Amino acid sequence: MGDVKDRDVDGGWAWVALCSSVLTMTMLAGFDTSHGIFQSELKQSYPDSQGLLALVFSLALGGRFLIGPVSGILSDLLTHRVAIMIGGFLLAAGMAAASFSQDLISVIFFLGVGCGLGSGLAFTASVTVVSTYFVKYRTVAFGISLAAPGFGLIGTPYLLRWLIVDYGWRMTMLCFAGILAQICVLGSVFFRRRPCSKNCREEEEQHLTEANIVRKDCAEEESESTLVTDSLTGRSSQESGSIDSSTSSPQSARSPEKKGSADSTPVTGIMGDSVPQNFSQRIKALLCNKFLWVICLNQMMMTAGCVTSFNFFPAYAQSVGVAFEDLPKLYTAGGLTIIVTRVTGGFVFSRIPGHLLTALFLVGVGFALVQLLLPLYGLSLLALVVERILTGAMYGPSLLLVTPILDHYLGPKNLPVAFGFVMLCSGLGSVAVPPIAGALYDAYGTYNVCCYIAGSAGGVAALSLIFSLLIKDSRPSKG
Repeated sequence: MGDVKDRDVDGGWAWVALCSSVLTMTMLAGFDTSHGIFQSELKQSYPDSQGLLALVFSLALGGRFLIGPVSGILSDLLTHRVAIMIGGFLLAAGMAAASFSQDLISVIFFLGVGCGLGSGLAFTASVTVVSTYFVKYRTVAFGISLAAPGFGLIGTPYLLRWLIVDYGWRMTMLCFAGILAQICVLGSVFFRRRPCSKNCREEEEQHLTEANIVRKDCAEEESESTLVTDSLTGRSSQESGSIDSSTSSPQSARSPEKKGSADSTPVTGIMGDSVPQNFSQRIKALLCNKFLWVICLNQMMMTAGCVTSFNFFPAYAQSVGVAFEDLPKLYTAGGLTIIVTRVTGGFVFSRIPGHLLTALFLVGVGFALVQLLLPLYGLSLLALVVERILTGAMYGPSLLLVTPILDHYLGPKNLPVAFGFVMLCSGLGSVAVPPIAGALYDAYGTYNVCCYIAGSAGGVAALSLIFSLLIKDSRPSKG
């Protein structure tokens, strides 16, 4: 298949790729939404503990995140298209196999492990592929792509409710597997982008973030100030020349053409003054990056809180008197909020690149308060609609902020692999915490403990960002 040309960056085929990413993310969100609905049906078919049932969907979401590094590396070495198409196949096959399972162990393997691996390959690649098609509108494109799960939250519950009532959960899983198989078709439109020409590189440099431009201006002003100081102190040109020659490197004598080439330009930023261009060396540099691990810790706890909330929210709603037929209304409220917050957030966050970490901190605090206080106010259908709106307002920007932060501080070249490691840590949190919440429910017989676990995880996620203040070299990347 052909490659994406320079003219298709920020336009042309880039918008086709964005539409494909939106549809893929919508289907993946539909898969996430199905967890709480299928859990109620599985509880009737397999009368086991809530902790074991929670493990099914914790593995499904956790597998998505745990496989993140593999998807990032696969996207880097091969193509995003390969990762998405393989992921779509595994996701559909796992869902179809789970519909024929006769015991809970088989359901855990096919629905938890198989679908988790498939959604992980498709999800990470679908998010990071947007950065290869957009430069000027990259943050906006991220916002549009990550707003797509809202559509999945709105439509999927109604579809699943209708199918389950008329055909049962097994036939519903089989039909849903056919829908998820379309991810393979959508992934086929992501062509490999050609290496940037000189004009394309100049365009990317032109659209550096505002923070990077300010840093360049400050550096130039500092250099001019140094020259003025030297002239005032009476240094001779010979002394200045000796200093220049002693501090200059062989690279500084290169011609502008060679210096501007893609192979010789180092990636700079919080990873150091110069980052190796070799793939294995870049992986090692990322693993030694303290800032990356701060974001990993933040997303591990934030995801643990969100997954715990999503898994047990339908059961909590039914425990306070909400009918099964009314559950889709709650998902609709949350889905609409996610769409609004992520689309608008894409425009807002693109204008404040220097305050993304502050925004992520406030999102964590807000999510923690909403979940911790839920047992006090979430006692009616209207109150739970408000809760879904508030949760969507916090959950929507939480993931949206991660990609611009990694892109801003680590550079777009390191985004796929860095995002993959973030997803890996998110998977650890989503696999470990929800089963603990389920075990506590079995011990105390109330879903309030699940709310406390989710809120506490969100609070720890917010507090973890304080560590970023201790990293002295946390500064934006130049490329």
